Amino acid sequence: DGDADGGGGGDGEGFLVVATDTAHRHVETLLRRGIEDHAAARGVAPAATVSDVTGGLAQINLQGPRSRELLAALTSADVSDAAFPFRAARRVDIGCALVLATRITYVGELGYELFVPAESAAHVYEAIVAAGEPLGL
Repeated sequence: DGDADGGGGGDGEGFLVVATDTAHRHVETLLRRGIEDHAAARGVAPAATVSDVTGGLAQINLQGPRSRELLAALTSADVSDAAFPFRAARRVDIGCALVLATRITYVGELGYELFVPAESAAHVYEAIVAAGEPLGL
């Protein structure tokens, strides 16, 4: 049991976000056991791994009716509705960083969650603030 959301970068990698109020080590253990049990039942080696990347990523949210306009100003990627539908995940460039962007929202408006390498978090945040100023951020 836990609050989790999944996605990927379109490159065969899966990505699972587990809310901090659920014991993420508990979820990690359940996922590992599930992978091992699935492989053992089929007599094959496990085809997936589980890694806790909490310390390596920062999450920055862009939410609201102008979030697409803001993201479009930050990246060369196509973030149109057709190219980036709801619940999609894409790797996009923001400044000097490559981030995993997921189009998801829990506020009833258009929105994105950005998973940024920790070493690039301040740079990406500053780029968002600068690009967001003309939009009223």
